[in-house]
Amino acid sequence: MAFLSEAQKVDLLRLDTEVGLDVSPNVGSFEIQKEKEQKEREKVRQEREKESEDKEKEREEREKERELAVKEKEKERELAAKEKEKDRELAAKEKEKERELAARKEREHELLLKKMELETEERRIDSTIEERLKSSLDVYHLIQRFHTKVGDI
Repeated sequence: MAFLSEAQKVDLLRLDTEVGLDVSPNVGSFEIQKEKEQKEREKVRQEREKESEDKEKEREEREKERELAVKEKEKERELAAKEKEKDRELAAKEKEKERELAARKEREHELLLKKMELETEERRIDSTIEERLKSSLDVYHLIQRFHTKVGDI
C-alpha cells in the first residue's frame, strides 16, 4: 500500500479502470482507497453470505437425508412387523391344519376300532349261530335215527 501513496492520481485512475473500478477524475486518492476498501469489504460480506447460504443448504440437505433415513427405517420396521405377522398367521394356519389332520386321523382310528368291534361281534354271533345250528342238526339226526317201533336208537 505504500506504493499507492507515492503514485500519482493519474496512475491510480488508470489502475482503477484496469481493476474495474468506476472512479471520476475529481476524486482524491484517499477516497479511491476508501472505495477500494469498501468494495473489498462488500466482496468479503458477499462471500460470507454465500458461504452462509451454502452452509444452510448443506444443513438442510443433511436434515432431509436424516428424515429420509428415519422414514426408510420406519418403513423397514413396518415391513418386518408385517412379515412377522404373516409368519405368525402362517404358523397358526399350519397348526390348525395339523390339528384338523390329527382329529381326522383320530376319527378314522375310532371308526376303524368300531368296525373291528362290529366285525368281532358279527363273528361271535355267527359262531354262536353255527353252534346252535350244529346242535339242532345233531338233535335232528338223533331224532331221525330213533325208531319208535324199534325203540332203539
